[in-house]
Amino acid sequence: MAEESSGEKTEKPTPKKRQELREKGEVAKSRELPSVAVLMSALIALSLFGSFTYSHIQLIMKGSFSLPTMNDLNISEFLVFAQQVTVHFILALCPLLAAIFITAILSNIMQIIDYAFQKWEFENRNKMTKQEVKDEFKRTEGDPLIKSRIKSIQMEMARKRMMQAVPEADVVITNPTHFAAALKYDSSTMNAPKLIAKGAGKIAEKIKKLAEEHDIPIVENRELARNLNSLVEIGQEIPQVLFQAVAEILAYIYKIRSNYLHGLA
Repeated sequence: MAEESSGEKTEKPTPKKRQELREKGEVAKSRELPSVAVLMSALIALSLFGSFTYSHIQLIMKGSFSLPTMNDLNISEFLVFAQQVTVHFILALCPLLAAIFITAILSNIMQIIDYAFQKWEFENRNKMTKQEVKDEFKRTEGDPLIKSRIKSIQMEMARKRMMQAVPEADVVITNPTHFAAALKYDSSTMNAPKLIAKGAGKIAEKIKKLAEEHDIPIVENRELARNLNSLVEIGQEIPQVLFQAVAEILAYIYKIRSNYLHGLA
């Protein structure tokens, strides 16, 4: 019983399955049967009202043949004839217009009913079992273990890119053992200093090591290092609340560099 219930198709088709069905041309659509039924209705209506229409057309024709010649025709007789023709023409046309109107309404109603049925039948025909839905979710979203592995690979790649940017930093700020944050500032392209690398623990140690290897100043500021790690994302410019603290450090770094260059000169 458990196997039978698990194999029962009780679930609506998923968006992915609907897309696959559309690509195959399998969609809910109205068939030709309503059109045939409506056409038959129109023919029946014409057969019922046809004799009525024909009789009025006959009267119009008879009236035209019974008219006197143009020489003998006077205005009053012509007006009477024109009035009779108009009345008979309208009476002859009314059944046809009624048949067209009724046919149009029936056509729309039957198309709506047929489409609703086809939609219902399509949904039932393409229902899925619970297992099929689970399998499709795994194929679409990925196995949790594989997703976790992909995420770890992406994080590792992002970390490598971050480390490659450290040599471009103007200063690395530490707390000094737990956090490290590398900042870069270019007044021609940036409105404020940008965080290009950050990390804690072993990553912080790697950032400091790279800074030492590339002669990048390392400044200890516990609160600023902690705020940079918690408030700013990599690639973002620092928020206004940190402007003053960072500006003071950069001014100090630029002053040391300037003095060093003057000493060389």
